Amino acid sequence: MKRVRKSAQEMAARPVLAFSRKAPEPPPILTDAEAEVWRSLIVSPGGLLITSEAFPFLKELCQQIVNADLIAKEIREFKPEWLPVNGGLERFDHLLRVQDKIADRISSLSSKLRLSPSSRAHKEATGRQVGNQPDPDRPRRRDYQA
Repeated sequence: MKRVRKSAQEMAARPVLAFSRKAPEPPPILTDAEAEVWRSLIVSPGGLLITSEAFPFLKELCQQIVNADLIAKEIREFKPEWLPVNGGLERFDHLLRVQDKIADRISSLSSKLRLSPSSRAHKEATGRQVGNQPDPDRPRRRDYQA
């Protein structure tokens, strides 16, 4: 069977299917701050890839992001003069360790949900982008003298 190029009229006659989905509401168990994070993640470019099966991961991610903000606030408000007094150094060290654990968890969940740009990149396309970078030693067209 010979392939024939379709006319513009044939291509225009096809119905255009638009993909749209209603953004899912956050679970009622989430606090207001966590629900706000949920909404912002759902409308993000990576949020379009999140299916209902991944909602438990998304719920945990929202909780971890809010927890990270709370710990960061505690660390910011920690005064240096508290360090030598009554276990201040141990408390500060504990806050830093908790912050690290939360950051690791956020990173892991974000990758699992494919929210980070690097987790959505295809290795072939990324390789082409690297290969298409200009050679800094080669003169560019605008560098030529006329």
